[in-house]
Amino acid sequence: MTNFTYLHTPKINAHPAYRLVAHANYELIQSGLVDRQYDSFSYKAEAIVAKLDDDYIGFIAFDEVDWSKSVDILCAWVKPEHRGKGVHTGMFEMLVKHSREKGYIAIHTATHVDNVDAQRAFERQGRKAVSIRYEYRLEEW
Repeated sequence: MTNFTYLHTPKINAHPAYRLVAHANYELIQSGLVDRQYDSFSYKAEAIVAKLDDDYIGFIAFDEVDWSKSVDILCAWVKPEHRGKGVHTGMFEMLVKHSREKGYIAIHTATHVDNVDAQRAFERQGRKAVSIRYEYRLEEW
């Protein structure tokens, strides 16, 4: 079994794992799951990052929402060669621990309606589908 290390960073853009955000954006755009670069969390998000030896291999970027006592996951990604090895679940478990320690009551996330792999992973981790989100685009991206 591979030993991954999980770390919390208060600002992903100030961490060496930030370079993974570009890989995540590229993959999401290429897969058709997003149609523009997603970088709205670039300068403010906290993150749980995964590391194997000296290589950063994944991240979960998130915001803490004090008024609702919750955490919003903004983006999560694991290098393809490390998927299916429990990396995302390990990061999520660390986020759960972090959130409980801060007194939060829920962790929210969303994914594209066609991202069935993510939906299955979320359900295996004990997350429940609780809403449907609609979008009206005011302009083309």
